[in-house]
Amino acid sequence: MCYRSLKHNFDGTYGKVYSGINPDLLFKELGIEPDMEKIDYYILLDELF
Repeated sequence: MCYRSLKHNFDGTYGKVYSGINPDLLFKELGIEPDMEKIDYYILLDELF
């Protein structure tokens, strides 16, 4: 959910657009490889609530 929050807060979904912000840097800073299939699943699951 953190990834989705970063993405939507900076891409203009909720108002102001912040250029140069890349939510994928979250994974780089954490030193992990994202599983986008799993991330997409949990984002869709969250939409049900």
